Amino acid sequence: MSDDGPKDRDKALRAAAFRMLGATQAEAATAAEVGIRSLRRWESAEWWPALCDEARTTVHLDLERLALRTVQGAMQSGDAATARWALERLRPDVWGPGPTRVDLGSSSPVRIVVEVPEPAKRGDP
Repeated sequence: MSDDGPKDRDKALRAAAFRMLGATQAEAATAAEVGIRSLRRWESAEWWPALCDEARTTVHLDLERLALRTVQGAMQSGDAATARWALERLRPDVWGPGPTRVDLGSSSPVRIVVEVPEPAKRGDP
């Protein structure tokens, strides 16, 4: 292992991913097929935070792919609720719910009605 990173980057990425998902040092070391002392050294190295960021991105992409395959499978099997959910998120401007109306003053002489737009979703402009 050097100051620039571990000898086996794949094992270090695997250990970082397991740690990110809540594994103990012992569990992550076992999953990465390294000794716990090696993992402890890695976690104190300068390059560890950057490696964890890389692992986080990889894990998130893997989970996103799995989620998309699951949604696609549900839709292909005729699951209307999943199809509606997917459409609302993919095209909220077309398939999303309308604004929410909140009546704030039905008992007062002045009636106040506020329309609350849906919050912007990730990926929306």
